[in-house]
Amino acid sequence: MMAVTRHAPLLMILAPLGASVQAQSPLVELDHVYLAVSDHQMAIERLREIGLNLDETMFAQHEGRGASSAFATFENAYFELVWPDSAVSLTNDNRSDFDHLSSQATWDSLSPFGVGLRRTPEAPDSLPFAGTREYDAHLEPGSFYFSFETLDEAEPEVFVVPEYMAWSALVGRLRERNPTVLEHSLGVTRLTNVTISTRVQPSAVDDASLSDVHFLRSATPLLELTFDDGRQGQTLDLRPGLPLILRY
Repeated sequence: MMAVTRHAPLLMILAPLGASVQAQSPLVELDHVYLAVSDHQMAIERLREIGLNLDETMFAQHEGRGASSAFATFENAYFELVWPDSAVSLTNDNRSDFDHLSSQATWDSLSPFGVGLRRTPEAPDSLPFAGTREYDAHLEPGSFYFSFETLDEAEPEVFVVPEYMAWSALVGRLRERNPTVLEHSLGVTRLTNVTISTRVQPSAVDDASLSDVHFLRSATPLLELTFDDGRQGQTLDLRPGLPLILRY
């Protein structure tokens, strides 16, 4: 299934600025991670309260998809909140994605999490993983998302963004436009590890030998974000309000 969020709205925010896989050399790495929520105001306020910067200039509306997003950005990756938004237009061809997002936001039967990856310099154009190329009208000609194969709709969605949409290609423009959005009073700069616990684990991601994204099986969903390799030795558990633990 195509993610409702993907990467295009963040790109638009910045647009005015103009074989076997070896574990020691992964072909893909973390680009961003998202959490679907129903009460976005509560989630934004809670994250701001603990010291993450969710600047309103980084909010986005997904026109035609009935959804909106807010972003916390870091030097190497970003964290996205996404929610169904009745104030945003929804087209019939995006109805199934909207329904999927709405179910994700309940944190019940479907995983509320998704992971966007980007290619490393070693990656070939054709990735040697089980999955499909997905084309969309908003993408540049010839570009596509690569979605890892799923066998159960409850799996966390994992996909690879086109190279021009990778956070590493966009962060320089963000620094030029508003470098303060990368500054967090929590004192964190890099998102160095993501652990996702859900009822159903991704079925095809193991082949990617990811070093910065891990999946665990759990009856209840949980997203654990580690910043700067946990150098401050601190942990913030935001449950039950959010299925989220921060380590920094």
